[in-house]
This record gives sequence, structure tokens and C-alpha cells, in this order.
Amino acid sequence: IALKQTMKAAVITTFGHPDVVSIGETALRDMRPDEAIVRIEAAAANPLDLKIVAGYMQQVFPVALPYTPGTDFSGMVEAM
Repeated sequence: IALKQTMKAAVITTFGHPDVVSIGETALRDMRPDEAIVRIEAAAANPLDLKIVAGYMQQVFPVALPYTPGTDFSGMVEAM
């Protein structure tokens, strides 16, 4: 399968309200052995995502910025 070198993604570069989330093109990095590339068909924001975006989960679920939020999605596996 020929994969695109970029993908659209929601990204945060700072913690805050949901308006800090921006959608744009980002580079598709090399996969690690335990990862898959999924072509997302549907996605949703849930309360956990909103808490991560706000920065409330850093002690329990630390993330490095920039970060692509999203824990609820479905789609087709493109590569493994």
C-alpha cells in the first residue's frame, strides 16, 4: 500500500479550552513495531479528551506537546 507522507490531524501546542485545538497537515512519522496506521472514518471528542486538552490529566496521563488528542475513533487499518 502506498501511504501518504502527510495526514490531517487535530493538534494542540498548548493546554486550554477546546479552542486551542487546530486541524492541519502534519508529517506522518515512521511507524514503531507495535503501531498501526488507521485511516479515520469517524471520530469524537469525549470527556477524557477534553481533560487532556485542558491539561488536567498530566499527572495521570502525561502528554508531550505538540499532541494529537483523540481516544474515540473508527476506520480502516492501512498498515501494521
